[in-house]
Amino acid sequence: MNIMGRKEIQRKYDVSEKGIARRKKHAFSKKGALVQRRYDASKKRKMDKRKAYLLLVLNSPEKIKARSLARKLPIKPCSVKGCKKVGHKHHEDYLKPLDVIYFCNRHHQQIHHE
Repeated sequence: MNIMGRKEIQRKYDVSEKGIARRKKHAFSKKGALVQRRYDASKKRKMDKRKAYLLLVLNSPEKIKARSLARKLPIKPCSVKGCKKVGHKHHEDYLKPLDVIYFCNRHHQQIHHE
């Protein structure tokens, strides 16, 4: 079996129920936590984060520009009526970088998962 065959088999296993269960079990074990801490401190993690950021910059420069301009805006409470938690800035349109809506973490996640 060649290397590409192994990678394809591993990908299929990783997305299967059995593979997902194994990853969850490993993530909550002491060994899994240690492995994750080592990875987070490694150069590979830093390179992966850098690569992801560069892909974001290349694919959506307007998003980066909107984020950098929005950082200068003051922090306000959540825009949902009755919620008094600190708000995260949410852009409906990245071409209007200063037009942001503030949502707490819970409401912000709900907006993105709708």
